[in-house]
Amino acid sequence: MNIIMAHINIADLTKNFEQENILSNFNLTIEKGSFLSVLGPSGCGKTTLINLIAGFENPSSGIITIDNKKINNESGVIFQEFSIFPWRNVLENILLGLVDNKEMTREEKLTTTNKVIGLTSLGGQEKKYPNELSGGMKQKVAIARTIVNNPKIILMDEPFASLDSQTKESLQDLILHIWKKQSKTIFFVTHDIGEALYLGTRIILLNKKGEIVLDEEINNYTNRLDENLISSEKKIRNIINNF
Repeated sequence: MNIIMAHINIADLTKNFEQENILSNFNLTIEKGSFLSVLGPSGCGKTTLINLIAGFENPSSGIITIDNKKINNESGVIFQEFSIFPWRNVLENILLGLVDNKEMTREEKLTTTNKVIGLTSLGGQEKKYPNELSGGMKQKVAIARTIVNNPKIILMDEPFASLDSQTKESLQDLILHIWKKQSKTIFFVTHDIGEALYLGTRIILLNKKGEIVLDEEINNYTNRLDENLISSEKKIRNIINNF
């Protein structure tokens, strides 16, 4: 699998819903291979940005380009809900990520799927159905199905919010492993400040109006109890408390 990643440019973007501006004249550039953590209060436009970058919605005005071209199915999206099919087993759910790939043979699809199963530590679970899996395992399957198609960009909308702390940390480390292994461009939305800092190479904070009020590069932390991480978390929490 040739790993591909993408540069994203958002210029003068406005998105209206029922005459209300969710985003207004929004500008953001995301470098190839970066891990961008996005924080902000509910309703500030985080999920709207994901939908726009994915091409699920169109801007009211402005433009989004990926590698200086119009959006064309370059993204894979992972949501908070475990979006896998209950009537398909793990292997079949992951294979669905390749269903529209006409260039690969069935054997090639199986080979690629098995590699992703190994990457996501799902070996031995292939024949299990979702009702036999924990929440964390279901989200692993969703992650595997997304990356099996080798998207340029991985968009993640609070993917670990509903999980317990131990499972959340395990999946955080998994997505970091995938990012380091494949150098994907990742756009990660979360309400968890510590999670944003631990995962990202860059963090942006949006206010209630959808404006960027903080934009900082981050040194990758290897320890969730790092003093600098905790200090940065306090600083960001203070900014949010003043919204």
